[in-house]
Amino acid sequence: MIRDFRYAFRLLLKNPAFTFVAVLSLAIGAGANSAMFSLTDAILLRPLPVMRPSEVWTIAGHTPKDPFGNLSYRDFLDLRAQSKTVDSMVAVNLYPLAYSSSPEIPSQLKYGLLTSGNLFQAMGVVPILGRAFRPDEDIVPGRDAVAILGYSFWKDQMAADPNVVGRTVRLNSIDFTVIGVAPESFTGMDQFFKAAMFVPAMMYPRLAPDPKRNPLEDRDNRIFTVKARLKSGVERAQAEAELVSIAAGLEQIFPITNKDHSVALHSELQARIDKSPTDAALIAMLMVLAISVL
Repeated sequence: MIRDFRYAFRLLLKNPAFTFVAVLSLAIGAGANSAMFSLTDAILLRPLPVMRPSEVWTIAGHTPKDPFGNLSYRDFLDLRAQSKTVDSMVAVNLYPLAYSSSPEIPSQLKYGLLTSGNLFQAMGVVPILGRAFRPDEDIVPGRDAVAILGYSFWKDQMAADPNVVGRTVRLNSIDFTVIGVAPESFTGMDQFFKAAMFVPAMMYPRLAPDPKRNPLEDRDNRIFTVKARLKSGVERAQAEAELVSIAAGLEQIFPITNKDHSVALHSELQARIDKSPTDAALIAMLMVLAISVL
């Protein structure tokens, strides 16, 4: 085998043009495949940074005009309260926040995650400092101004202060008490954006531009992404049929806001493809081209 390698090496040295083309072709083929797979992994394949991510489903709003939409918080609460097949259900929304460490310092734009209070428990995420949200902090709109910091935000803005729990941060000119820090692996429920902080959805009415309006009660305000874990032994079809039935009941009770509005249960991969079918088609085409080059 050593003699074969020596012989091949001498041939390559005698044919530098062929050697250059061969090496370049292999480099382009391997590099293209590596780059395309990295892109595919980041956009479509990488699992959510939670416990048992394959068990997490997306409950998508379904209308004739928008078959892959979000849900209102009020509809989310009704679905969660009436469902017998879902073990846990959470609602999240990436929301722009004006952050400052004190009133004297100019604000910075940060994106936080408005979330139902059970997010950390349902996703099996344990804060590295402090605690998760308590059930009572998920009841009264605007009462509990508490926040859990994202790891990167804690490291960059708070210098990884181990005594950060109990400190105050200002979000949209409201003082929030820091109650915990999320682990580095948990960046939120979106593959693209890292949440700087996690705030109870019940604070949404005070954070919203119009303080006199409660957007949590507005069934037309469909901005929340809803994730769910099914109970043990429950199949997808069974859970989806139940959720569709609940949505049909809500349509009968609220015909103005919920007319033609149903729900569908999607896997994380399907939800990502449905959310951006153009990106999914582009990735498929690039993967085919990369394999062809290889």
